[in-house]
Amino acid sequence: MSYYELVASTDQDTGVTRNPPLPDTVFFQAGEWIDESLLEPLVFQCNNTANDPPPDFSKRIIPVLSQRFLSRLQAAGVDNLQTFRAELVNPTTGERWTDFHTVNIIGAIPCAYLTRSRYTAISAGMIEFDEIVLDAGLTREALLFRLAESTRRIIVHSQVIEHLVDRDDPPLTGFDVNVLET
Repeated sequence: MSYYELVASTDQDTGVTRNPPLPDTVFFQAGEWIDESLLEPLVFQCNNTANDPPPDFSKRIIPVLSQRFLSRLQAAGVDNLQTFRAELVNPTTGERWTDFHTVNIIGAIPCAYLTRSRYTAISAGMIEFDEIVLDAGLTREALLFRLAESTRRIIVHSQVIEHLVDRDDPPLTGFDVNVLET
């Protein structure tokens, strides 16, 4: 079983520029269910245009996914997502994209193999990794989760990656994957 870190593409010049206002008690990075009622759609400002539309995957702290991206996750068996309708708006041009969702990934699993990883402790319980090695025995074979030691990290099982890079559909945009050692 292989795992990857899901990251936003580094070659994006456009995308989400401002998150919607959220209550102070709402954390998309915690890996826990959000009980608070949120006004939908959540509106994200972006600098995309019709000639350069939003990618299928944006952001990591508050992930914004196209319906296509979300559908592929669900087709892969991912069922630990709390979804909220999202809209991307370019405030300069007035252009809008409505086929998007904000997702809260439920589950933060402590599975970093710290003696083999390279990292710096940045605060109590939070780590900044230079290199992540996972203890595969602790992942519970989860398909998608946040890494408990650094919850901004989104970890994806190889079974899910196969659906994200399905060759039968137009390719999804806006993401890269980093192979993780186990």
